[in-house]
Amino acid sequence: MASRGVGAALAIAAAGLLAASALGKGWISAGSASVGLMGGEVCRGGKCKTLELPEKDGWRTTGTVAFAAALGAAGLGLVAGIMGLARKRSKVPAVLTLVAALAALGGGIAFILVAPGKGVMEHLAWGAYCGVGGGVFAVVGAILLMRAAGAGPSYAVGMPGTANPAARTLMLAETAKVSGPEAKTMAPGMAMAPQVQAPRPSKGAPAMVPPCPKCHGPLQFAGQFNAWYCPRCQSYLQV
Repeated sequence: MASRGVGAALAIAAAGLLAASALGKGWISAGSASVGLMGGEVCRGGKCKTLELPEKDGWRTTGTVAFAAALGAAGLGLVAGIMGLARKRSKVPAVLTLVAALAALGGGIAFILVAPGKGVMEHLAWGAYCGVGGGVFAVVGAILLMRAAGAGPSYAVGMPGTANPAARTLMLAETAKVSGPEAKTMAPGMAMAPQVQAPRPSKGAPAMVPPCPKCHGPLQFAGQFNAWYCPRCQSYLQV
């Protein structure tokens, strides 16, 4: 799915941008001084001196919060991106990345707004642009990964408690066929396991035949169940 690949790429790119902006000292620069989320430095005559952020208007606290949120969003974005490339269907990393990215964006913007002095916007440096850009990338990538994780097919056979009426009818019909000596050889707890039957060819099959999400082989449309059947995996699924 294209959205999954784009979301994974954005999440991984956002991880790099957010980490660089959090660890660097280039959010605001003026002359020989440059300031980051956790402090700054001033270089004169080849010597650099560390600067500590003042607590005026909560600037230091805002920088600390933005620093923690940016690093958290970077780590979660990297995990979500890797899982997206691996086609994992969990939404949890993407949701956590979205929350952390929004916190990082809010903290970064607040860090700029509460900075003491006039003309701060004129002295924004690479760190600020990386932080804001990385936050936007992380938000968009997380949303795409969440949509991709929730758009996959749901299997009809083998899922207890399924709400699909056709799937329940199929399971009951196939279970009723298991009787006699065959039923005696079944292990305890497997009496409800259906014997999957290949579907009859249907004249009303859709023109587009999707691949099986497990083995990527061609599917067959079972019109009597309004479902797809994979001959290799011997299972029905709803697409």
